[in-house]
This record gives sequence, structure tokens and C-alpha cells, in this order.
Amino acid sequence: MGYTTLWEVPDRLWEKIERVLPPDKPAGTRGRPALPNRQVFNGILFVLRTGCQWKGLKKEWYGASSSLHARFQQWNEAGIWKKTYRMMVKYYHKKRHIQWHWQSIDSKLVAAPLGGELTGPNPTDRGKRGSKRHILVDGRGAPLGMILTAANDHDITCALQLVNSSIVPRPKTIYRVHHLCADKGYDSDPFRQKLFKRHFRPHIPKREYASQPGAPNGTLRVIQPEDGSWNELFPGKMTFAPYACVGPRSLVIG
Repeated sequence: MGYTTLWEVPDRLWEKIERVLPPDKPAGTRGRPALPNRQVFNGILFVLRTGCQWKGLKKEWYGASSSLHARFQQWNEAGIWKKTYRMMVKYYHKKRHIQWHWQSIDSKLVAAPLGGELTGPNPTDRGKRGSKRHILVDGRGAPLGMILTAANDHDITCALQLVNSSIVPRPKTIYRVHHLCADKGYDSDPFRQKLFKRHFRPHIPKREYASQPGAPNGTLRVIQPEDGSWNELFPGKMTFAPYACVGPRSLVIG
């Protein structure tokens, strides 16, 4: 099934997004006229899609870049992005149903040259400042939860928090057991025990087996999300590298 890259929010999607945004400034109100929410949202989407600087936006495209950045910060402080995220996951569940039976976790290192609280030396980029994005996805690769940490934080340190980070509650009655797939970076017996207590069946290769060509029992075949990879979707400031598990005993993860 093919997907079209979104560069602007289509009408049907905007009808849902605008419900969680503050209302537009009414026409005729005193003061400088504010940019319409939809125009601002499309400009923010363009920045996230391309990874360009805010100042790289042409004024004739979406308005003054300073206004877009200010609105982005205002919406972030007001929790608008989290509300939008939750709304879209619920809509996805309504239309296609979240595939809770199989879930997967992974992480992606990204550069953070401007620093910040959740940054640290990137061990794969000569110690430059960076962050690590951890993501939880369902069986199709749809993102259910995300956590941001410093680049030098090990995956296992926030693994349990990531499993519990789903933006919508995980049902406990649809399946007796939920399967969770991860690579060898999450190889930890204490982590496995905590997953069992939460009614997850972990599929995590042992480090000593991960580099061998033969797949030991219990490993899984993996696919990337239906729409390619998160790197292709968000090549700039929103880059992820999750995998979704779809079947037993085909290929070692990692």
C-alpha cells in the first residue's frame, strides 16, 4: 500500500487537527493580524519535513519565520503537539485498529549542535552533542510512544519507560499476551522479567547469538513501517528507525 508524502495538511485531516488548536484571531480585532493556524501548521510541517532552519523559510510561503517559530513554541508549551499526537493515534485506531499483538522498540541517534538538557556526547559521531530518540511502534510500524534522552544513554536505561510510554492505554483483554520485539541492545534478563509481569512475551536476541548467521529459537522476522522508514519520512529534525515484528523464526533482529 503506497503513501503520499504530506507537505501540507489536507482538508479532512485539518478538520481534526484544528479542534485541538487555539481559535484563530477573529478578523477586525485590534492589533497586528495574526497568521492563520493552518498556514502556520503547514510551515512547521515543512521545517520538520526538510530539517531546514526557521530562517530558511521564505516569507511569501508561510509568513514571517519568527512568527512561525513563536507559534511553535507557544503550542509546545501548551501541550498542543501531545494532544495532536494522541488524537491522531486514536483516529488511526478507529480506522485501522492498532496492532497491539506485536509491538517493537528501537532508538535513533540525532545531532543536537545547539545543546540542551537532553543531549550528550554521541559515541558514534566523535563525541559531538546529540540526542537519542526512542520509539515504540505497533505491528504496522505506527508510532505509539516516544522518549528523548541524551545520545550517550544506553537503550536499556529507559526501555521499561518506553514500553509504558504509549500515548493511548494498552488494552489487556484483546490478547492474552502481547509480543515485544527489540534488538540486542535490550538484552537484559531483569528487563525480560519486568516484561513478563506486564504480560509481554519478549523477543530479544542474546548478544552472543546476535552476530551469528543461524537464527536461534524465538527470534523474529522484522519489517520496517509500511511507509518506508522514518528516516525517509522525516529526514531532518524528526528521524526514527523503528522496526515492526510480523512473524516467527525468520531473521535475527539486530
